[in-house]
Amino acid sequence: MSKVINEIFFINPITLEVTRFDGQKYIKADLDYLKKDNLITSRMFVGDLATHSFKISTHTPKSEIPTAIELRMHDDIGLDPNQEQIIRYIKKELNYDGNFQIDSFAITSELLAKKFKKIVRKTEHIDFIGISRLSFITLYHRGILDTKNVDLFISIDKNEAFGVIYKKGEYVASISLPTIFAIQKKVESSARITVKEVEDYLTTKGFLAKSYEPKERKIFDILQTSFIEVVSQIDNIITNNRSKYGVGGIDRVYISVGGKRVPNINSIFELSGMNIKSINTLDIIPEARKHNPLDSIVMSHIYDKLRIEDNSENFTNFFKKPPFFKTYVGKFVLINLFLPPLVTIYPLYLQYQAMQLEDGNQFLQSKLQRLQREANGFKAKINVGDKKIASLRVEQNKILIQKRSLNQTVIKLKQIKILGEYSKMLLEINDVLKKYKLSTVKFEELGKFKMNVVLFSKSKQRENIAKFMKDLLLLGYNRSYTNEIRLSDDLYKSVIKIEK
Repeated sequence: MSKVINEIFFINPITLEVTRFDGQKYIKADLDYLKKDNLITSRMFVGDLATHSFKISTHTPKSEIPTAIELRMHDDIGLDPNQEQIIRYIKKELNYDGNFQIDSFAITSELLAKKFKKIVRKTEHIDFIGISRLSFITLYHRGILDTKNVDLFISIDKNEAFGVIYKKGEYVASISLPTIFAIQKKVESSARITVKEVEDYLTTKGFLAKSYEPKERKIFDILQTSFIEVVSQIDNIITNNRSKYGVGGIDRVYISVGGKRVPNINSIFELSGMNIKSINTLDIIPEARKHNPLDSIVMSHIYDKLRIEDNSENFTNFFKKPPFFKTYVGKFVLINLFLPPLVTIYPLYLQYQAMQLEDGNQFLQSKLQRLQREANGFKAKINVGDKKIASLRVEQNKILIQKRSLNQTVIKLKQIKILGEYSKMLLEINDVLKKYKLSTVKFEELGKFKMNVVLFSKSKQRENIAKFMKDLLLLGYNRSYTNEIRLSDDLYKSVIKIEK
């Protein structure tokens, strides 16, 4: 049975903009006029969470799953055991191997308090703090999107950027992406430009090459390369989840930069060889067109969670203070307010009650003494147990430090082992690439001493590609040849196959 929720108030933790949502309508509100009994909500930013994905057995008892997850988070990604951690997770059963897939998220109480102190200073409480990447499920629950496709949602903003994949209306995987700030740093190396200007270029000219003046060509090239790299990162996520969830490709893409559309963004996916059925903005909810699209999706999901009283994804520890008369002090005051008239009206009744209480007093005293003796025995056992736990924690910290040191040593040994003939081959090829000032998009290993080198080049560099291939033959490579695809008037994609 669903709980009746009239409305929630969502506060963006960076801008502090407030939106009132009643399950249908999104209405701007004022932070200064919020009341103590309002349902206050907000969301985590992707970069503030430590995340981890792993498997645990479906035979793990339900009561032991949270402990098992916490231990894995500490062991695998090195959460600080000396800090209080707030951990939330989702689990999905993998039918093919008898395991649960766990996607877990953690933040320290200290960092949480720091991130939300501006809101708490105003409201004194936050009822629900949600996770952006898990919120897109609301689009399927509300019938805005069907569940027949594999969908990719990309949100790129100044302070956070991520991509998340859903299949059949369920979360599959996500990845952090470069923010607008990070992209601006890349562009700034070749042209003086602000973060605001980068956002404006992306949302007004986008990837329409003809919209850029000749002096802006470097800006276009860097923006294009940056987004090709973004799609490449997404492609890696698809590859990693192909066997686990059967994700063969993406059907629909929903992408926004700064909450806005990007002109000709489809060209980036075409350049990367991804066959997408449709590309749209994140502005999916019809009633939220005038509001931040990501915030609108998150508040819809939080509303759904509050209705079913599901706090499994709720990161808040800023709870409402109970009403005064529900506290111990309040109850005492209440009793003292009403006791005098009761004594005046019912003196005989009170005398009778006193006699009844006196009769039972000796029995209660005897029982209390017995319970006190038992409690003292338990306290002694607890003290011994506390000392053992403290000692075990010290040992656990030592083991964690040793484990991390061993992991680092193993990684170094593996790196040394790998550095053989194949590494020598990479170094040789890289030296020749540098000689002719050719830049690669990626290396693809095809087998022992075989690889593809994928690069983008201008027409004036085509001669350098030929020289590069000739030098490889002189270095003892058996063969090298190229497939060349013309992408625009001046841009070529070359796939050079090399064999030694």
